[in-house]
Amino acid sequence: MDWRTKFDSLKSRIEARNRIITETGHYWGIDKFALLDEDPVKFNRFNARLISAVMAAREIGKYVAASPAATGMGELVFGLLTVEGDCMAASTGLVGHSATMPVVLESFCELGYDVNPGTKHGDIWECNDPYYGAPHAADCFTWVPIIYKGTLVGWGGGVNHIGEVGGMVPGAVPPIAPNVFVEGYDYTVTRSGENDTFYPWWEDAWKRRTRAGEMNILDNKMRFAGCGMIRDRVLEICEEFGVEYTIQCMYEILEWERATMEKRLQKWVMPGKYKVPFLQPVKYKGKLGMLIPEANKNWLLHWPLVFTLGNGRATYDFSGASNQDWHHYNMYMGGLRFGINLAWYPVFLIGENMHTANIYLMDFIRPPGSVANPTNPFVGTPSSAVMGCRNGQGAMMRALSKALWGRGYVEETFVFEASDYNMYGMSGTFSNGVPWGMSNFSLVGAQHSGARAFMDGGVCDASGQNPETDYGESEDWETIEPPLLNIIRGVTTDYCVHGKYRGGIGYTLAFMVNEPGQFFQVNDSCSMNAEVTTHCIGPSGSYPGQGHAQVYIKKTNMPELIKKGEYPGSFREIKQWIKDGKLTCEEYIINQGEAPPRQLEHGDIYCILAHSVEGWGDPVDRDLYRIEEDLNFDYISPEIAKRIYSAEVVTSDGIYEIEPEATAKARQEILKEREKNSVSAIEWWKEEREKILKKEVGDEEVHVLFEQAIANEKWGNYFREFWGLDKDYSF
Repeated sequence: MDWRTKFDSLKSRIEARNRIITETGHYWGIDKFALLDEDPVKFNRFNARLISAVMAAREIGKYVAASPAATGMGELVFGLLTVEGDCMAASTGLVGHSATMPVVLESFCELGYDVNPGTKHGDIWECNDPYYGAPHAADCFTWVPIIYKGTLVGWGGGVNHIGEVGGMVPGAVPPIAPNVFVEGYDYTVTRSGENDTFYPWWEDAWKRRTRAGEMNILDNKMRFAGCGMIRDRVLEICEEFGVEYTIQCMYEILEWERATMEKRLQKWVMPGKYKVPFLQPVKYKGKLGMLIPEANKNWLLHWPLVFTLGNGRATYDFSGASNQDWHHYNMYMGGLRFGINLAWYPVFLIGENMHTANIYLMDFIRPPGSVANPTNPFVGTPSSAVMGCRNGQGAMMRALSKALWGRGYVEETFVFEASDYNMYGMSGTFSNGVPWGMSNFSLVGAQHSGARAFMDGGVCDASGQNPETDYGESEDWETIEPPLLNIIRGVTTDYCVHGKYRGGIGYTLAFMVNEPGQFFQVNDSCSMNAEVTTHCIGPSGSYPGQGHAQVYIKKTNMPELIKKGEYPGSFREIKQWIKDGKLTCEEYIINQGEAPPRQLEHGDIYCILAHSVEGWGDPVDRDLYRIEEDLNFDYISPEIAKRIYSAEVVTSDGIYEIEPEATAKARQEILKEREKNSVSAIEWWKEEREKILKKEVGDEEVHVLFEQAIANEKWGNYFREFWGLDKDYSF
């Protein structure tokens, strides 16, 4: 049995593929590259044609869309999928989303839709439901069959992140969504059109179910345009190379890439088990009341990733993860695969092909009924993709950095705070009675890299989701969020994480609300919470990544100041103006982490502080010239230089300098103070063990976290062994 075997359904074909991979260790059992050996030039010319097809689909198709996220930031990806749904060539863009395409296609096959109702040339298929493989409702997947003279050759697929999903809370990623009935327009695997034409009801559904229907329709047409381009190019390739060559060569390319990644995994990383705990606060208590009483509580979710590397394979073990519940942080496989590939690609994928062959080097342990593997089909999932980022990208990247460091690779070691942005959502009603809604992706498009083992973090130099992106144009965003006038877009002094190598300098977006009409509200989505350290806790003695902050300044005199031609240039200047009385306000509200909608009015100011990501190493080891640079670039203030780095700062002709001898003496005093205040690890262990024996672990949500984690046999045994507890100890 091989790929040429005739199967009665795609489900049977996928089952055969999986069985053969397990038995042989090779994709479809391919252990020799017959086409490559026969004619390497032809093989590579064929591969280049496929890559050109998916790249052209992205670069041309995106201009069909109206969303600045697509046209300016390139928040989309197109791919060519095999018959079974494996992505063997993907464009640049939202590269992690290519990993979700096979999950959705497998759902299509599992449902038997290839048999009933069947598919034909010109059909258009859609899905954005996390239950069937999408990362979350905002990531909409469109695909079309590629059929050459009656033979299904593969599928052309495209994904983009839309700006409004129609949830109870507006925007793309609602921060309050305890169940699927309020999280937005989730549609299962659906045929949305045929003969290359959308059904009229499909476009009507977008208008009826979301606050940005026209824009979502244009984004959908963009996805279909790219899919159609891939289909047409592949049919031309079949005509030139032959259909059997086309199918076999795609399979050989996937096996080549799988085997190449397997070798890199064996050579580049230190085998072992890497444990990366991660806690996620979720705060619903007091926000839902009698509306959804089962969700009227808080959680501290436990995501204890154990990442095992060895023999060219990787295992992701979430044993001990918190139970599924009525909140928006339940994660399905599509979200996890998406996040994993965001970290996997930059490290191990070196070449032209963006693909999903790496998935055949991975094993997953996801306890059923946990947040890592929900069994209740109705729990909320808007942050399924976010948890995929934070576990698959952020936590795994930290583990990979240790594994690469163990092999002696320094440049490749870095920490990255996945989803360290605020994808704020908003909605309102204009003065003429027209309702609207949208999300702003600016902070998603240009994140800040964390520190590395040899250099500082960057400023607006990375995006975890999209290697080819930027903020987009401020003016473009203002056209789809009319009440928000952008007054600040820049780095924030002293909003950074310190270490021998500091993390990226935090960023501020600030807006004045300008004539919003009848009603206007914003919510804060995806934001990191400051109450707990994240997966990136700061390697080798640095400070951990900071949480986000949102500042709402109510009923200000900013409209009058703008009429005089005056507006602040930084968040620090806003605070100074308030202190001096130049900027007046009735309320100054600070929030950290996610937040439900808050109504804003004309003249209010809305500020977002984000991207203050982790450092590396002990701050007292920081080179003095680096501190001087940060001072003179206004990245940090003299007060912070002294308090954090023990730097004695002097000025000369307006230039900051560090006095080396006084700084060295101050640093010695810091080290002595640390030694004086420290306790031995065994003393700390004994003190903490007493708390555990007495079950004094803190608030109710912390108690529930331990209770659920210990109920998992594997994690419970690990916990009891570490703390020297009886085998029957529980909460």
